[in-house]
Amino acid sequence: MPPSQDQIIDICAVLSEKEQMNVTFKEAGKGFLITGTCAALGTLLGGPIGLFIGGTLGSATAAFHCRGKCRSVVEIITYDMTSDQRRRLADSVTSALQSVTTEDILIILPMILGTDNLRAVVVKEIIKFFSNEMNMTITSS
Repeated sequence: MPPSQDQIIDICAVLSEKEQMNVTFKEAGKGFLITGTCAALGTLLGGPIGLFIGGTLGSATAAFHCRGKCRSVVEIITYDMTSDQRRRLADSVTSALQSVTTEDILIILPMILGTDNLRAVVVKEIIKFFSNEMNMTITSS
């Protein structure tokens, strides 16, 4: 019996947690601009000490502005995705793994977690789905 949609979603959640995948809400660019602008203004106004003060204040402002705008993929899969989005993610991962002929989730999950090639296929598919379908950028640590 092939894995069910819920089992595929569970695989995606486990892999997302293992890979420490996070979604950033396009705030990194804003943080960069805030920090860079403050550092540049500080340098123009106060020279080297202005660079230090402007960079520090800019970084603090950017951190405050971007607070809470980065979430784990596991949280999004578990709490935020609609049933239709979960179904599409499961279909996407299933089609990416069509060449795998396993009978049960008890077999496929250890295979995916233990085999770099299969794990890479699923992780790539999760990143592609979040990017294309949900307009979110995933970072991994």
